[in-house]
Amino acid sequence: MSDLKINFNYASPTIEFLKNKQEDKKSNYYNMKGFCEWLIKNKNIKKTTRPKINVPLANGEFAGIEWKDCDYDEQNDLYYFRLKKLRSNNIPAYSYTDSDSENIKLKENQYLGEFNLIIFDPKIKKIVIQRNSSGLSLGQIATALTAMRLSRLKDDNIEFNDEDSGSVKLRLILDMEKVKDVKNNDIYRSYELKVADINELKDANIDTNAIDGAINMVDEVDGLSINVKVSLGRESKEKSLKKSLIHKIMDNVLKIRNPRKVSMKLKSRKTIDDAIDEVDLLAPKLSSTIFLKNTRRSTIGAEYVYTNFLEQNYLNGMRSKAERDSA
Repeated sequence: MSDLKINFNYASPTIEFLKNKQEDKKSNYYNMKGFCEWLIKNKNIKKTTRPKINVPLANGEFAGIEWKDCDYDEQNDLYYFRLKKLRSNNIPAYSYTDSDSENIKLKENQYLGEFNLIIFDPKIKKIVIQRNSSGLSLGQIATALTAMRLSRLKDDNIEFNDEDSGSVKLRLILDMEKVKDVKNNDIYRSYELKVADINELKDANIDTNAIDGAINMVDEVDGLSINVKVSLGRESKEKSLKKSLIHKIMDNVLKIRNPRKVSMKLKSRKTIDDAIDEVDLLAPKLSSTIFLKNTRRSTIGAEYVYTNFLEQNYLNGMRSKAERDSA
């Protein structure tokens, strides 16, 4: 029996219209309550009469909804549903300890499914997104929700502008406390600095030779962007990059005015017994983790993930933290 680790991010759902973008207006909050209730309504009708929702993605993949996993938790006033990525490429095989593997042959309408649990909290106007490296990315989730929202508007005969129906955007909530936590760590294993425009570093009045050297090197070859990675590789767990210099680099990077063109990822820990923390210094995402006992050798159900998320994370401080950090 082994623990399965599942990570979650927190985001504000918004609707972006072309008109607002052209007029440089902010996106509108997307109240997903009507959409979630539409999902639950369609969950309970015949399969043949449900709206067909298969959102095309790259590489012949699709995004869809797992209808049986759409639900409302009345006690906690939370909606949840599961999105799925359907793929038919790079198919694995059934393998055995005592015989040869057996190929998996998919039927015409069969795919391999990878899931992302989505939780909408109408009280604090936020959504929680289960991360899945094999599932849908944040951008693909936004694409899927955009198409599904449009299906709901059509199905419920809600008027909308055909030429500007709106796109769903998910703005991740940041957790600036993580920067303080990283500064309090004692062991720094690596950092990676990516800069799309070197002028962002110049404008920030950088005051450290470690970054000045990279700027000078790019200038000498008339370059524009850099990617610097410094790591201890396979050195023993107690080894650390020079703490004072790492702190100086962090302080300088935090001066940057346009963090969209710069990222600095740090891997560090407090002691050798702690897990490694990986934080993007300029965009430290609010996140949480749960651990599940997985003994069934089968697909883990949405309700099992949801219940454990509430117990381990959301009702144990993360709901109030998500509300506070997004204020």
